[in-house]
Amino acid sequence: VYSNVKAGNLKSMSFTFKIAKGGDAWKNGKKPIRIIKQVALFNEISVVSVPAYEDTSVMVTRSLEHFLSSKREEQYFEKVKAFLGGSNE
Repeated sequence: VYSNVKAGNLKSMSFTFKIAKGGDAWKNGKKPIRIIKQVALFNEISVVSVPAYEDTSVMVTRSLEHFLSSKREEQYFEKVKAFLGGSNE
């Protein structure tokens, strides 16, 4: 995936998720817009060439080796757990 993102073959994201109870709202206008405030569960997160959501993007900004050799990987997963409401166990 890293190599394909770096080469520009994969540029977008696609994902499935469940909304937490009361975790969304709708803004009505010419085109209704769904505002997601809280996700209960991510079922799948994928890097793709044809996205489910056109406004998504993904890019390589650092080397994979640098990320894996630093404590940033651990910090990243801790932030994700906190965001999703998971425990640190």
